[in-house]
Amino acid sequence: MNLKIYHSVNSSLYITDKHSHILIDGIHNGSAVGFSPMPATPVSARNLLFTHAHADHFDPQKVAQFISAHETITYCPDSPLCNIQGLPLRKNLDLLKMDDFLILSLHTIHDCDQFASIPHRSYLIQSGPETIFIAGDAAFQEADAIPLHPLISDGISAAFVNLYQIAHRGSQDFLRKLNPKRIFLYHLPFPEDDIFHIHTSMHSALKKYTPDLPVPEILSHMSWIDNHSSY
Repeated sequence: MNLKIYHSVNSSLYITDKHSHILIDGIHNGSAVGFSPMPATPVSARNLLFTHAHADHFDPQKVAQFISAHETITYCPDSPLCNIQGLPLRKNLDLLKMDDFLILSLHTIHDCDQFASIPHRSYLIQSGPETIFIAGDAAFQEADAIPLHPLISDGISAAFVNLYQIAHRGSQDFLRKLNPKRIFLYHLPFPEDDIFHIHTSMHSALKKYTPDLPVPEILSHMSWIDNHSSY
């Protein structure tokens, strides 16, 4: 990929295309809900994007401080800290623009019934010839991909998914419609913070994965994908 992507921990992704930078789910308090705390790794990001407001993705106090210090463009569904609004394109699909990034914001439902009422978005992000999909914690069905056509008609560069989505039949059907060249498994804590034995569950989830999709690549913590350094 020409995009350079850095993964710290949990669901945090820092994406740059040389001219623009975006931090996704990267200012959080994961330790409050059994994931890892936010590493003390300062970044230069003019754009903040969040899939939802759970603590392992979003910390409102830290985000407010970051916005004040850096004057960032920020989008988080249903948060008062959100300072841009999406342009509705069709039912359950909005358009966002953050510098060079064109973003389709897909209204999705958080997995697990107890979280179904939490506003949640998954993102199709386009920069030049590359398109990537950020799943967040959504539960998908095949039909959820319909609003994303025709942008996915030729497939996409990569999809970032969690353990539930790897193992879930409906999410696998959704991924087939996206037709990603690569699939990255994320939303894993540091091993020393893994109080819920998520890393052990990963092996069970992978046994339920379908072989006709790309082999999931488990993201290494605190590293650039493909060992790319920043621009």
